[in-house]
Amino acid sequence: ERLAGMSEDRIQQEFFCSFDAQTVGLIYDRYVTALEQQGRICSVPYDPRYPVETAWDIGKRDSTSIWFVQRVGAEVRLIDFHDEAGKGLPHFIKIVHGKGYTYSRHIFPHDINQFEYAANNTRIEIARQHGLAVTVAPKLSVEEGIEATRALLPRCRIDVTNCMHGIRALRHYHYENDAEEQDDTSKASMSAKPEHDWSSHPCDALRYLAVTP
Repeated sequence: ERLAGMSEDRIQQEFFCSFDAQTVGLIYDRYVTALEQQGRICSVPYDPRYPVETAWDIGKRDSTSIWFVQRVGAEVRLIDFHDEAGKGLPHFIKIVHGKGYTYSRHIFPHDINQFEYAANNTRIEIARQHGLAVTVAPKLSVEEGIEATRALLPRCRIDVTNCMHGIRALRHYHYENDAEEQDDTSKASMSAKPEHDWSSHPCDALRYLAVTP
């Protein structure tokens, strides 16, 4: 089956009854598992000696996700996370200001120049009017962003309580996969496009952090 192209994770699951092998199609699960095994998913309190960055993905009718991040040397600390649907940008800006953190910058996706729903201003104008130092993430392909995130995750320490929903999203995020519909799993093909579901916005927000210098 290896020679026929079956993935090592699928082999471990099917032939060696491994429950630790990554489920086929998951994008970040093995990285999160490694962090967990290293004790890096734990309590990560806010350290007022270091500024906080935020990384956003803004949903229209679905969720807006925000990661709160501190960089301490080479370590990237994910100290907090917020995810909520059905609210406008001013609502989330109020939440950010209410955290009591000292911020250095706020990373937004490249489409922040769109007009906010039912408003006369663009999102970037609204954010700056509310005192946010906006950095716009570069427009890269999703796959480039995924590779950047995979490089970032081993440097991370993630708060197990404040970021629980984000951790679950990282574990769940997966490619569109037709493997279950095929009898021969060695021939299963995976789309380059991740499945768009509840986990997309948290993972997109972290992707914008990873690709922004």
